[in-house]
Amino acid sequence: MNTFQKAGIIIAIVGVVLLLASIAEIYSIDSSLSSILVHGESLSLKPKEFYNISVLVPSNHVLAMYYNSSLPIQVTGFPTSPTKITNNSWLELAVLSKSETVDVSFYNNNTNNVNLFHSYKVLPAPSPLLTVGILASIPLIIIGIVILVLGFIKSRRKPTT
Repeated sequence: MNTFQKAGIIIAIVGVVLLLASIAEIYSIDSSLSSILVHGESLSLKPKEFYNISVLVPSNHVLAMYYNSSLPIQVTGFPTSPTKITNNSWLELAVLSKSETVDVSFYNNNTNNVNLFHSYKVLPAPSPLLTVGILASIPLIIIGIVILVLGFIKSRRKPTT
């Protein structure tokens, strides 16, 4: 095995390790977000009734909040605009750079009672290394394989005399 082949193998292995570490962090974030869809609080809001919650979010953390209501309701206090998942289901993800208390208010502006389910979780912000790991791993794997192939080709050539 020549130097090119060894270098190619090492570079490809570094790329694979970076990719696997990035996938593990993504899986960790995904499982944390999935848990807020099922663990929360259910309540009934009477017409013109408010329900308020306050969440302390440390700096460089993500507030993940999910809510679902039987009828459309007015919601205020989110740091950013929530993302609609289904008809009356919304997911809020906000990365806060400084420590902050987020006060969210749910208001039933209907003439009927509304069933509300809400849940939230405060998560550490994803590591900047996650982006670097994903962006660097694929090129490293490709470069490692190319160098490995070049090393293989070089070792197969017979020297001319």
